[in-house]
Amino acid sequence: MNIYEFGVEYDKILILFHGACMSWKWYEPSIKILKNYFHVIIPALPGHDLTNNSYFTSIEDVCRKMEEWLLQKGYQAIDILYGLSAGGGLAIRMLSDSKLTIRNIVIDGGITPYQLPYLITRMLAVRDFLIIEIAKRSKKSYYFSLF
Repeated sequence: MNIYEFGVEYDKILILFHGACMSWKWYEPSIKILKNYFHVIIPALPGHDLTNNSYFTSIEDVCRKMEEWLLQKGYQAIDILYGLSAGGGLAIRMLSDSKLTIRNIVIDGGITPYQLPYLITRMLAVRDFLIIEIAKRSKKSYYFSLF
């Protein structure tokens, strides 16, 4: 997982989690402004960055890796944690882990667990995975047209 930083000279930390089937580059217009006020940290979620050949495993795994990276860098507190769609699920998980002090959190259309029987949730997860994989492999995919 690649992690991109902007405005590193600022003390206030802002983390932006992007959604599924999106690139971290979706935030580029916002970065141009935010980097003048915040230390902006944006992880490129596994399976969503063409610069490495990684696969998304789970929200828990991504959060664990992100928390380890932040603590290794000496970042104990996050001023603003923003999560869009699936990134909202990541933000909620990071908040619930309580490994870092999170002062403010914004969940924008965050995903929540399905409230259905286990077998149906597994079938939905497989469906979601297949849709993402088909989109990633399609040369006509909107995801690839962003680059």
